[in-house]
Amino acid sequence: DDSFWETYGLVLSGFKSSVRHFEQWANVRKTLAVVVEVMLASRTAQVQGTFMLSICVVALALQTRLAPYDDENGKNTFNSTNRVISNNDLEQFLLILQVSHLAMGLLTLATPIPSILV
Repeated sequence: DDSFWETYGLVLSGFKSSVRHFEQWANVRKTLAVVVEVMLASRTAQVQGTFMLSICVVALALQTRLAPYDDENGKNTFNSTNRVISNNDLEQFLLILQVSHLAMGLLTLATPIPSILV
């Protein structure tokens, strides 16, 4: 139905047809982040960080494996002829940054601070 695509096409237009519903995974990932924060609020930062790290590693694996953004489609509203980096690469780099940030945070929580710095 054309009216459906006119209304909701922007949400789905950036993805390859084989993974057209990848946006739902992104929404699940964001919902899980909120659930982890709320449900594990009484837990330690290590527990929260570990769960978030797990979610981000799964997201990075899916992003790397599926490369869901349709960077070749000229009708894709997220494409630009003067872009510096593809949408798939950008998302992958951002997820790598997020995983690194969480991993470094967990390492600093697990490493005791030398008494000379306290």
